[in-house]
Amino acid sequence: MSLDPLDNQNLMLDTIVFNKLVQNLPNLREVDLSYANMFLAEPISLMNLSSSLSSLQLMDCGLQGEFPGKLLQRPKLRVLDLRGNDRCLPRSNWSCSLETLYLSYTKIAIHLEHDLISNLRSVKRLSLGGMNNFHGSIRTSFSNNNSFMYLNFNGNLLEGRIPSSITNCKNLEVLDIGNNKIDDTFPIFWQTLKQLQVLILQSNKLYGSLKDAIGNYSFSKLRIFDISSNSSSGPWPLEYFISLEAMIVPNQEIEYMRVGSYEYYVHVIWKEWRD
Repeated sequence: MSLDPLDNQNLMLDTIVFNKLVQNLPNLREVDLSYANMFLAEPISLMNLSSSLSSLQLMDCGLQGEFPGKLLQRPKLRVLDLRGNDRCLPRSNWSCSLETLYLSYTKIAIHLEHDLISNLRSVKRLSLGGMNNFHGSIRTSFSNNNSFMYLNFNGNLLEGRIPSSITNCKNLEVLDIGNNKIDDTFPIFWQTLKQLQVLILQSNKLYGSLKDAIGNYSFSKLRIFDISSNSSSGPWPLEYFISLEAMIVPNQEIEYMRVGSYEYYVHVIWKEWRD
């Protein structure tokens, strides 16, 4: 059973109303209350949701306070979307079975601790972008058996270098570290990420060139590549551009650029072109 009201924007839920709602629906597996008004609902009331819960989407619903960490331990929970809420994050208990975790625009200001990402062993899609004010460096050591396909750190205050262990993300299709303060040479790690389709490094402090890069320049699946507003210098190997096979198509339709989890970026490109 799923709960997905058609007009959430007119739905107002305080703690009492929310508890009555879930008590009458004991077998809920998928809950989407995005855009509902939950400003008066206490996050702890989410613990009353079914133990069979597999998907919880609460985007822009006004939820405030600390998200109950024990809910993350639900063995069947696969999708958690808290985008656009205010300070609604657990402090620990990040070891869980989640596959999708969206935390963009949550208005929090914390360091990326070592266990925040490394404990998310089952996560395939992780979004921490959108002015979260994450600061410090990306100190995470990505394990060899991680499942990441989508990583978004865009629009934070991250500094330092891009960790070399990101080469362990063998299934990575989208990597967005744009609009931060990363101070590093242009990384050559993407040569080993064979599934990479979108690479966003714009507006950082990357410097140097790729003239000393090694490898076979295998970028056959790369569709979107943005390194604007950095400090590139020197020549770029012609082989890099020749190997961009996914960008070389027989027609001029922009559909070839569409990546399932990153269509909004294509929309932004279109808007910039039109303007």
